[in-house]
Amino acid sequence: MILIDDSGSGSLIGGTIIGAMRAETNEFYYNIIPLKYYSPELFQKKIYLDQATQIAVELFNRLKVSKDEEILVCRGYMFDKVRRWLKDNSYKLNIHSTFIEFYVGFMQIMIIEYTFVKLDGKVGKNTVLYLSDFHTIK
Repeated sequence: MILIDDSGSGSLIGGTIIGAMRAETNEFYYNIIPLKYYSPELFQKKIYLDQATQIAVELFNRLKVSKDEEILVCRGYMFDKVRRWLKDNSYKLNIHSTFIEFYVGFMQIMIIEYTFVKLDGKVGKNTVLYLSDFHTIK
């Protein structure tokens, strides 16, 4: 099962993190929609949604997502075009829009990424992380 969610779109300290994880292995990839896509001109055109889709495609390629895998997509507006892309590319039968927060491990990673990437800058773009990489969350 693939989980995809965002972090930071409600508080633009350093852009928006888009993350995807394979639940069975906890393999996790992410990338960031840079702040420039939230400038007044680009924000009005909702270019950040195109960026979210581009990143989602990149993450799906890195995870080697097959067309028959179950995919849980955050139900938020950030993934409106991602859901359309998934349907247009034959993922139709396995897509579920949901509230990802119930998947605690995934949300823990997203929170950690938000903290490290946006505030400390200690983890680089496209870093592969596993839940076992983290011992405690403070």
